[in-house]
Amino acid sequence: MEIHTERSEERERPLNILTNSDNQDTSRRCGECGENIDKAHRLHKGTPICGTCYPKVFVKKRCSKCGNFTKAHRNDAVPICNSCMIKGRKCCRCGKLTPRAGLTVNGLVACNSCAPHFREKKECSRCNSLSSRLSRITGISDEPVCEPCQRKLAFATCSHCGKHRKQHFYLMNKRPICKSCLDNSLSDHICPDCGCCVNGVGYESCLPCASIRSLKLKGKFLYTALSKPAVQEILSHFMSWTQRQKHIGPISKRFSEYAQFFTRLNETVEDSINDALIKEKFTAEELRRYGYLTKFLAEEGYLTTSSLLREEWSEERRIEATLEKCADKSWGDQIGKFYLWLQKKNEKQLANRTIRLYIHAACSLMEHANVTCVENLRLQHLNAYLRKCPGQRASLHAFVSFVQVKFKVPLKLTGSRKKPVDKLYALDIAELLEMSSTDLPFKEFQAVLVKLLSILFGVPLKQVLSIGKNDLSLLPHSQKIRLNENWLDLDSRLLPIISKFLLMKVSLSNNEMRLFPGRGAIDFLSISSLNYRLSKARKSILKT
Repeated sequence: MEIHTERSEERERPLNILTNSDNQDTSRRCGECGENIDKAHRLHKGTPICGTCYPKVFVKKRCSKCGNFTKAHRNDAVPICNSCMIKGRKCCRCGKLTPRAGLTVNGLVACNSCAPHFREKKECSRCNSLSSRLSRITGISDEPVCEPCQRKLAFATCSHCGKHRKQHFYLMNKRPICKSCLDNSLSDHICPDCGCCVNGVGYESCLPCASIRSLKLKGKFLYTALSKPAVQEILSHFMSWTQRQKHIGPISKRFSEYAQFFTRLNETVEDSINDALIKEKFTAEELRRYGYLTKFLAEEGYLTTSSLLREEWSEERRIEATLEKCADKSWGDQIGKFYLWLQKKNEKQLANRTIRLYIHAACSLMEHANVTCVENLRLQHLNAYLRKCPGQRASLHAFVSFVQVKFKVPLKLTGSRKKPVDKLYALDIAELLEMSSTDLPFKEFQAVLVKLLSILFGVPLKQVLSIGKNDLSLLPHSQKIRLNENWLDLDSRLLPIISKFLLMKVSLSNNEMRLFPGRGAIDFLSISSLNYRLSKARKSILKT
């Protein structure tokens, strides 16, 4: 249906080109006299009528429904006024009552919400992306822009109240101010929960109190969704634990992730929750991603296994997955024998991660060589794979030795990597000793100390990081450190550095088992975090 009033047609006129897109010439010619027109006075069933012809074509008639006079087409046998049309008019897309049409489409109307779905997509003048929702912003942009560009141009975070609103004014330092703050002379209000001063007008809580409110509400809903009393109890303990934390905002933000943990527990737990159950249901990667939740589990005694052991279990699962993936290959049994051979020959106590890398390199070589069994491997296959993946050379040493011993295949790795000389270690030690003598922040200084201990005692970083708080003795007659269950004398160069470290650390809390603790009570500092702090220390020294 179509509205036959001048007022309604005025609203729909900017969109009338879509009603007759097949013939653009008719939209510029009057349907009565045929003269060219810039703007139609009225549209009737998609046909424009000029202002001169309008009084001739549309005459006064009585509405066939209400009896009131209306302007109707002279050939309309059953005239209907605008008011009667609006009463029953519905959107052609969603079916809602549409008293005000956003667009006329082939004699039908579309509401304001559905109108963009019928408009032709045009290019945004700012980002050049196609959009059917283009509009101009008075005083900001004379060209039509899309909705994302409108928000970027007209909206910003108010520098006083911190709310993302349409900006009304910019200060001399180009800081945006919203209309509410400007009208109220940048006034403040009191937080209803803690009583602190909050920027802006209103009655809202401050950010920490709002985070606490949000967290409590989320915890309440999750508690009602859980059915096992044991899981409800651990959730209650977790909610009480979060109230004692300094940074409650990140916990509230990531609560949906924590809710997945409790939901999975609720599906599997029977009586109680312990370390064995958590180990069975969650991998080391998942526990590491949970962050604060893992820290809570460790501090409250639900999780007693260190992150090192959890990573070993995770590596075991990944090894099993790799073996299972290649089991249907013709050489899958031989890879399984290689894994058993690694376990029997494991005199150096290889870590599960190292074994996984060896198996992964062996599987990748067999797939790249495209052979049916290990006996068909040749030196050209090995060299071709190393040209493609040169970083796998070290991981292939064990598999090449296995093939030589068990299958008598003449494979050989050429151009082995040179071992670092003592001079390089000496340069590293000199650099770290110089860094330790500067005024570094605690975390950077801690990273320097760990690296020094690793180089001077010739042990991996993980072994140094796993040192417990009882593995260090600084008595006058005994200045030692315990590594691999052996007490070793401390280097004289290390004594002042360790003493400075302990002074900066102030004291070891009762729930910290490690000398270099990580997030959890039983976890140690991660190697990635240590390397990051070490690089920051080097950059700060270069700047000075």
